[in-house]
Amino acid sequence: MQRQTMPKWQREISSFKGIKSTFILEGNINDFYPVYPEGDENALPMAFVDLNMTLFKLFNESHASCEYEFMFCDPATGIYNRFGDAYGNIEEMLKKYGKPDKDEGFSFAMDKVFRKACKLDDIERLSSTIRNALVDSDREKPVTVVMNFVSRYISSPTTLEPEENKMFLNLLFASLNAAKINEQFNTLVMIVEKFNDLPAWFFYNNPNVRTISIPDPDKAMRTVFIDKE
Repeated sequence: MQRQTMPKWQREISSFKGIKSTFILEGNINDFYPVYPEGDENALPMAFVDLNMTLFKLFNESHASCEYEFMFCDPATGIYNRFGDAYGNIEEMLKKYGKPDKDEGFSFAMDKVFRKACKLDDIERLSSTIRNALVDSDREKPVTVVMNFVSRYISSPTTLEPEENKMFLNLLFASLNAAKINEQFNTLVMIVEKFNDLPAWFFYNNPNVRTISIPDPDKAMRTVFIDKE
């Protein structure tokens, strides 16, 4: 079986994690991707996993003394962490960063796919929670916030509603002011089908943003996937 080199987009994330506070990923975002034995980019892939798992692997490789915690969110599920409390206790983070309602607090439900999840329909409150997490300099471990289907939070990137504008202002502030924990930036990862699904002023002239396109797999990688399966 032919050996494959780690895809360029994965190498970019590995190179710039901890240096850039924000990644915007576009393109082939709903596929399965190869993960490799740590330290050997030219080995055969160990497995093919979804994008959330790929990001989890990339951010925690070569950082045994500085593991990242994670917070995931999407418009359908809310806020969650499929990897368990050891890699980010969602209840604790929401209590700390989300300013819970004094009467009701946060409502959590068990999700079959993503474990424990909290549905937040207020996008301004959601973005404020993300902002508070990313600018927190008192964390023991850096945090990576992964926003899936970001464009589904807004009606149009060129004509934002007031609450949508506030949402992206919070995210811009977080991008520009993310704290460093153990020399690694707290990180925001935004996943979109196309870069222009986001308002241009969010990433244009933002020195902390790295935009990365995920291409469709080539024939050789498809062959490896078929053989692996």
